[in-house]
Amino acid sequence: MCALYGVTRGGFYAWLRRQPSERSQRDAQLVEQVRQVHERSRGYYGSPRVTGQLRRDGLAVGRRRVARLMRLAGLQGRSARLYRRSKVGQRAFFASVPRLQLSEPSGPNQLWVGDVTYSNAAYSTPRSLWNTSPGCGLRLRAAWRSAARVSAASRRWLRLQPAIRLE
Repeated sequence: MCALYGVTRGGFYAWLRRQPSERSQRDAQLVEQVRQVHERSRGYYGSPRVTGQLRRDGLAVGRRRVARLMRLAGLQGRSARLYRRSKVGQRAFFASVPRLQLSEPSGPNQLWVGDVTYSNAAYSTPRSLWNTSPGCGLRLRAAWRSAARVSAASRRWLRLQPAIRLE
């Protein structure tokens, strides 16, 4: 086997008896400290934060060395969970839709179907557009350009109160 790798038998046995190098001994100690910092962060810290914590603890280490040791030890920082929008309101809305008793309206203000669109006031004039389906007995389209008109229209909206049956 020594001939296959091109080394002498004496060199092979000397390599077997050789003590670990000073650097590998320091790396072994450092890996334990890196592991402790990583566990204290519940696995969230990657090499930059682990390096920062070790430096605050008084060790002079570089980020790349910590990254190499973390890679060899199988440690990896977890990223924070992404924000996911709650589906609770959507579920409540879609659960109530089949309960609506949709029938042919016999007159105005009995069934309204609407859509609300809003433009940001910082870039344009705020306005709300209420569109009801023409098949529901009423078609209302109002574009409000000032707060006074918006509040007057919303008071008018509350006065009409369409009759929708929920079971």
